[in-house]
Amino acid sequence: MLGVARIRIQSNLNQLLIAIGIFFENPSDEIEYSRFRIQKIILQTQIAFVLSLITNLVFGFWDTLAGEDVVRLMQWRFMVGLPFIAIFLSVSFWPRIQPYMVRLVFVFVLFFVPYLMFQLYLFELSSNYGLSSGSGALNIALALIFALVFFRPPPLMGIFLGLYVLGGYFAAALLLSDIGIYPLSAYMFSLNGIFVAGAFACYMQERNLRQEFLGAKRLSVENEVLEKLLIEIVPHGLANKRKNMNDIVADSFGEVSILFSDLVGFTNLTKRLAPQHLVEILDSIFSEFDALVDTYNVEKVKTIGDAYMVIGGVGEDAGNHVERIVELAERMQEVTKDVSGALGYPLELRIGIHTGSVVGGIIGKRKMAYDYWGDTVNIASRLENSAPKGGIRVSEQTYWRVHDHFDFDAAGEVDLKGVGKMQVFDLSKKTQPVN
Repeated sequence: MLGVARIRIQSNLNQLLIAIGIFFENPSDEIEYSRFRIQKIILQTQIAFVLSLITNLVFGFWDTLAGEDVVRLMQWRFMVGLPFIAIFLSVSFWPRIQPYMVRLVFVFVLFFVPYLMFQLYLFELSSNYGLSSGSGALNIALALIFALVFFRPPPLMGIFLGLYVLGGYFAAALLLSDIGIYPLSAYMFSLNGIFVAGAFACYMQERNLRQEFLGAKRLSVENEVLEKLLIEIVPHGLANKRKNMNDIVADSFGEVSILFSDLVGFTNLTKRLAPQHLVEILDSIFSEFDALVDTYNVEKVKTIGDAYMVIGGVGEDAGNHVERIVELAERMQEVTKDVSGALGYPLELRIGIHTGSVVGGIIGKRKMAYDYWGDTVNIASRLENSAPKGGIRVSEQTYWRVHDHFDFDAAGEVDLKGVGKMQVFDLSKKTQPVN
């Protein structure tokens, strides 16, 4: 019965905290925020400890003006109070303790308040600066400000610590001093006002910090989307260099392999098939090509109608790219035969490959895509145009890099449009596996 009541109370309390903006309904958000909060308050807590140390030093020298008896009592402040604060300040720099900074603050206030009351009691015995004085009330006001604002505790903890300070002072002043009811009431009225203001400041700090967390989380999600977009647009290995979409993107590559492919017979299908069916055919073939591109760790550049363009030799894994591109071409031919056979359409793939230098980059601001330019691209495209149906034609530059791995048939000199005559080779079969 008590367990059910406790759960109900906790649920109602959580709903209240959610309503006023200092608790997240999603438990995972609350866990993430706890880590975020720790990182945000570490420095402020350390500064609060330093300010507490400085404040006690200032009060220590100020108290020496009160007389000889007080000077002797100052040994208590300098031998107990200041070392106590210094210990907590030192501990706050320990990485193992920093995840528990909120608890460290709680323990500090828990022990500092009795020390402060005893300090004021000693002053009460030997001077007019103790529990019953305005100086004593000033000490309590500063303790409230530190407990509620400077140490930046969670609101509920801050309220508890504030009430603990007020309660400790009220009990000590009532029991250990000869202060009258009227002065004590006046002090308590002022201190309660400070407590309310401090509690509100504590609440606003927490609410603002949670809003900052949500903003940082939204920004993180947006950055992830941007990075995914960059990875889709820019080749792997280059995306990390492109964090700003407004940057001019331009790269030069000394040696790459370009593959162009074209579906022979697809144009005839466009005259007799519905658009949706045509797209389904292309999608079924090109989706298989996409998977092969990932398998051989090369980059898909783009599709233009029924043409498919691939590049190897860019990004982080640029080695062995010529062999991988040629082997990819073989696999693309196999996929085309399998898919066209399954669909019952007479489709054949024609492929051209050339190796050389290119320039890559992004042009324009809308529908951006990373593209490549240069003679290497033009030659690969012309090789594809001149390749036999179902064949893979490569340039002499590509041939000399892979002839140890594949068998080729010399196709002689071919006059490529816009390029001129070139010695070309047609792939016949692979002779040994590519590592």
